[in-house]
Amino acid sequence: MSFLRDILTADRDSRVYDLVRVGTAAALVVGMGLTVYAVVWRGETFDLTAFGTGIGLILAAGGGAMWARKDRESD
Repeated sequence: MSFLRDILTADRDSRVYDLVRVGTAAALVVGMGLTVYAVVWRGETFDLTAFGTGIGLILAAGGGAMWARKDRESD
């Protein structure tokens, strides 16, 4: 649980969860869940290019938001 808290918090002492980091992680989990649902339960084809593009954009946006806020994080 410490690892999950460490990657989702902005402070060095893991006290406050960062909304951008939590949102990015949630988007990744939801994207993976919807992909599994589409393939396993619905029997539809899986478009790896579309999935990779979507997840890449989500992660890039999350990383960009974290970079933009780096000056406001406490040491």
